Amino acid sequence: MVAHIAGFWCARELKLPWIANINDPWELNFFSGAEVPKATAFETHALLFWLRKTLRNADLITYPCKGLQDFHTKLAKLDHAAEIIPHIGCRPEVINHKPNGEFRLVHAGKFGAGEVTKRSAKALLWGLRAFLDASADAGARTKLVLVGPEDQETQSLICNLGLGGTVENVG
Repeated sequence: MVAHIAGFWCARELKLPWIANINDPWELNFFSGAEVPKATAFETHALLFWLRKTLRNADLITYPCKGLQDFHTKLAKLDHAAEIIPHIGCRPEVINHKPNGEFRLVHAGKFGAGEVTKRSAKALLWGLRAFLDASADAGARTKLVLVGPEDQETQSLICNLGLGGTVENVG
């Protein structure tokens, strides 16, 4: 959220287009079940003021999924145009690049029941297990790389699903 306030002022002063890429709930106080100190009425008013100012003034609003856009539309009580840009990355073609035949998935961010967001890796890991079970020859060529702090719940699930050789934690 703080970055969007800076983006507003920079775009205004420099007279540049502004893209507000909203990847997470605006503020953790608005996140369902968040274990953070509750915002005061004044803080809530200020947080919603800047959310609405962002949604009204950015040249483009992007979200990684429709659900997050719907969350912010409801929170701000303000319908707004936005583009969905899923969190998908890939390596661009490079001259003289020789593919190694590996199918690599990367997740960057925090997982864990102990995190404020309570993001679980269950769906991702169950999906990976199902993919490997359905594609017998994919196992040796598939790798999931987790970028972010290691989480005990995620590690246990990796072991329980027999994904130890497929999932790599890089911190």
